[in-house]
Amino acid sequence: MEDQIQFAWGATLTNLSVSGVFDPINRKIKWGPFFDNVPRTLSYQVVPSTGSSGTMTFMGIVSYDGSALSIAGSQQITSGPAPAPSLVPAAALTQNRFTFALSGLINQRYQIESSPDLVNWSAVSIVTNNNGTVLFSDPTAPNIQHRFYRATAIP
Repeated sequence: MEDQIQFAWGATLTNLSVSGVFDPINRKIKWGPFFDNVPRTLSYQVVPSTGSSGTMTFMGIVSYDGSALSIAGSQQITSGPAPAPSLVPAAALTQNRFTFALSGLINQRYQIESSPDLVNWSAVSIVTNNNGTVLFSDPTAPNIQHRFYRATAIP
């Protein structure tokens, strides 16, 4: 059996099971051949280098009795900085309040800030994104002619 890895960012390959061998020239991990009927779990671990980002692709093939099959499972992983939060206005006002949807990392806390001029920013609220999107209504918005918003992740 073999698994080909296309590195788009630096990584360390560790914990190859059952005498697996990494071929760095062809970027393949190889196991076997095995000439018995013993079931095996073949695995390895890929650890991205600190500060790296990008996508890594895995393309596995198992070969037995003259047949070759692709290995099922996740074929790509992405590493890198967390995506920036996204603010999208809601379709309608909620209780005469300006409402927007904040999309970002699940379980991430965000500070919502507002500005009248994109220079001076004030904290409005802190929200936790429990399911991927949070609806937020600014209680002071009806009294203000225009306002800009931004969200920043809280470490």
